[in-house]
Amino acid sequence: MSRPIPGVAACLLGLLAVALASPAAAQFNDLVRRVPDRPNTVILLDVEKAFASPMADQEKWRETYLKAFESGMIMVPPTAARFVLASQLDLDTMRPIWEVALLNVSEEASIPKVAQLRGGAVDVVAGESAAVLPDDTYVVKFGPTVVGAMKPANRQSVGRWIETSRDANRRPLPPYLEEAVGYVQDIGTPIIIALDLENALAPARIRARLGAMKCLEGQTVDLDKLSQALASARGVTLGITLAQRRYGALKIDFSEDVSMTADFAKSLLLEALANQGAMIDEFNDWTVNVTGKQIQLKGVLEPSGLRRILSLLEPPHSPDYTSPKPSSGTQPEELAVALASQEYFKTVETMLDDLRGKRKSSEFTTWGQVGLWFERYARKIDNLPILNVDNELLDYGVFVADSLRQSETAMKGIGAKSAYRKTQLPTYYSTQAYAAPIGVTRWGATGVYGWTAQEDLAARGQAEAQVRTQERISGNANAHFIMQGVEQATSAIRRTMTQKYKMEF
Repeated sequence: MSRPIPGVAACLLGLLAVALASPAAAQFNDLVRRVPDRPNTVILLDVEKAFASPMADQEKWRETYLKAFESGMIMVPPTAARFVLASQLDLDTMRPIWEVALLNVSEEASIPKVAQLRGGAVDVVAGESAAVLPDDTYVVKFGPTVVGAMKPANRQSVGRWIETSRDANRRPLPPYLEEAVGYVQDIGTPIIIALDLENALAPARIRARLGAMKCLEGQTVDLDKLSQALASARGVTLGITLAQRRYGALKIDFSEDVSMTADFAKSLLLEALANQGAMIDEFNDWTVNVTGKQIQLKGVLEPSGLRRILSLLEPPHSPDYTSPKPSSGTQPEELAVALASQEYFKTVETMLDDLRGKRKSSEFTTWGQVGLWFERYARKIDNLPILNVDNELLDYGVFVADSLRQSETAMKGIGAKSAYRKTQLPTYYSTQAYAAPIGVTRWGATGVYGWTAQEDLAARGQAEAQVRTQERISGNANAHFIMQGVEQATSAIRRTMTQKYKMEF
């Protein structure tokens, strides 16, 4: 969110029962104080509260959670009670420069076992038991029930992280993210995702993008004033509550008044999310409310939308994960391979269905509108369990993950190509006749006549819009072509596996 990443505020008070701070609050504080200094993104998940929700009972989550974790659909391990993911996100690429995961677990973690299972090496860093893993991750055991992971695995950075985390009074989060933590601790929201945007947005850059937004066509709004107001964004927070249905509340907080956006705030937000490839279908049906220095959007989340958002819960590694031990000869080897392969294929297929963004209506979502999730799901496919999975199916998984990354690259290249082509555009001029009198005689005014030329900004704007449209069409066409290859490969591998193992895939 990714990570991207969104929220709750007063709007959630109507959805949530206000809860007093509890022991869980202190335990979240114990995790948060161990976060490295000044991240710009934080994700918090109260696993215990989620399992206590009416929806968990209704959908029998406890029975399905372990299977979902083992299949790779959920990256937070079943032994976790509380989970915190913090990162320094590059806001241009939407990829983490560094990220840290911290968990309270119900069973004591074994660092030697983690190293053995993951093919890593045991280490001791700053006096703490640790393991460095092949995927550029360090796992650290802070105590019997507190474990963490950092990526990239820079040993010096890990050592500094451990040393600073020993201060019980640390407050490493910037003010906006501290506010977000309060929604979990004081209100009881089980899932919070927040992004700090303080001083991150330049008015000039926003102004350039506003000129190209379709939702502003025909709007009588001062774009310079609007750019200044939007650039004052403090941050974005998303809160998810679990009752009989899944509810999400997204808020964007500003330092300046944004009430001028009341008539077009929703379309502006949805177009911005689509341009960033962060669209989720349900957002189209959410209601919007603009109040002074805040824009709020809230509504129901479908399972696919929640899965897409939870793909942001991608820890550097599951620090306390222990692979399930294979049964000792209780089923034939071929059946074990067939079942593991079937689970692997269905997991990949579910991810692809989520990315297709099928809607009940005829509304079409382009690949470009969901591009952010491509790299997230590619990482999830990379991390799927592979024990007993058919080798042909593993090759298919590698192909799908690579294709998702190629599609994301094609869509991210749209902006760069558009920017380059705009620099190659000629200067457009408009001309106007003029007469400059130089004197008056008894026969009348005398003077020189000619033409003046000035840059035609309207014509240039039309030319730039055409460039953007052409590059968007080209980028989406490339992504569509790549994804057509994925569809064909999916059909082919399904036939192959069904014929090979005599069971439906």
